Amino acid sequence: SVFCRVWQFLIGSAVYFLSVELIELDTKTIKYTELLLEEQGDSDEEEKEENDEDDEVIFSKPRRNLSRSPLYILLWTSLLFLIFLSFAPWAIPASALRITCTFLSAMIILTGTLCDTNPMKNRVLVYIGDISYSLYLVHWPIYVYVKHYYENQFPVYIIGILVSIILAIIISETFEKWYLKLGKQETLFMILICYISIVLIVFKRNEISSFVDNVKYGHEENLMGKVHSSYENITLKQAILLNKKWAREEYKNLVIPNCYPNKTEHGFCEFDKGNLTGDMTVFIVGNSLTPNLGSLVYKTFNNHAKVMYKYSNSYCEILTVASEKRCRKAHDTYEEEVFKKLPDVLFMLDRQDKLRRPIKGPVEKDEIFREALATLRKYESNVKKKIYMLESYTPSTNLPLSKFAQMLEEGKKVKQSLYKLDLSYLNALQRQEELVKKCSKCELIRISDILFNGNQTKNYDEETKLGYYYDGLHITPFAMNLILPLFQKASDNFS
Repeated sequence: SVFCRVWQFLIGSAVYFLSVELIELDTKTIKYTELLLEEQGDSDEEEKEENDEDDEVIFSKPRRNLSRSPLYILLWTSLLFLIFLSFAPWAIPASALRITCTFLSAMIILTGTLCDTNPMKNRVLVYIGDISYSLYLVHWPIYVYVKHYYENQFPVYIIGILVSIILAIIISETFEKWYLKLGKQETLFMILICYISIVLIVFKRNEISSFVDNVKYGHEENLMGKVHSSYENITLKQAILLNKKWAREEYKNLVIPNCYPNKTEHGFCEFDKGNLTGDMTVFIVGNSLTPNLGSLVYKTFNNHAKVMYKYSNSYCEILTVASEKRCRKAHDTYEEEVFKKLPDVLFMLDRQDKLRRPIKGPVEKDEIFREALATLRKYESNVKKKIYMLESYTPSTNLPLSKFAQMLEEGKKVKQSLYKLDLSYLNALQRQEELVKKCSKCELIRISDILFNGNQTKNYDEETKLGYYYDGLHITPFAMNLILPLFQKASDNFS
């Protein structure tokens, strides 16, 4: 965090100024007098006393004013304790570890300034310190790249470490040594250029991102060619490339293109009115399934809507508060946004967490059910005609789309039984069924008819080998195509 960096930098600054003070105290000159007496031989006492003041001379002599023993004790104690913390066999709270290590490092630097025998003054360690900032900047993007593309290939991690060190040395020996010699004006000019470059990158980030994607994946797009929107007659090669594309562009695809502002997947937006021919207000609310499936509502209910809005938040479901700290504000904002518009039709599109938890006793007496019902009552009184709720579903978490595509690419045999089934969704479904019974305006959109087959979840299409779920458990364009008729049916039957 920024606060963490600020206080660490301040401690570093304090250590520097304290080091200067210590050195000054240690080398402070002590004034003392020496009487230079010339042998007077036969001179009398009176003449000697008269000349005493003339013979007094002031000398200055540097010396070690501070004892070294306490400094060495503090230095080695701090160093050994820091090493111990680095290899401690138990987990230490992050905040405590951060504070302790920062102060121990400060103590090592402070005491080391006056200790001649200091392991931190080793030439190799000093050089590592010189390149450390470059290494800090360089290693992270390399690590992220290696982890993303070569996660299980240990030799590639070693290569990544070596490349990071080599690049850090090159940057330290060239750019760092160059800019450290610059004057104030040149440094200010360089900083100004860097800031202007950052601003340009921020404003042109979409174009830059598209260019990078084209360089990285343009050949795949060419190999994939044009795929029909119904995904008919698709080859295995095209299916593999399409699955890989969906896996890497999941959150990019969650941003609804015709809902403005559409800079991110979450928050409030209003759909383009150009295709709306109805006379009602339609509102879509929920967690990330809302931007995921919002376009289906726009396609199918455009003939009913005069205006259409969307509000979504990450993770938090609508009818219950899964986490008081994380979701209370989101839960209240859902209500606030919907109640401001007083829509004719409301779509609740969310993937549940709390509703999936075990049911305690009869459903009607279950605490989670009662919480959900109380919330639903408030929505029912603020929605004029209809509330559509998305039925609970259960994507598998043990075999994400990216790995599924990799298995297909490697020619491995895939089957539905490879996916582990999480039956907790049945708890949410049971609660939803009871909620709909008690809500005259409510109706379930039963996607399980499409995405579920008896006792086995469908995670991909057997014929095309296209996956149903992204890595983040959202519904892919192929599966959206399958459930589109359910939304269309709801629109056709709406009155």
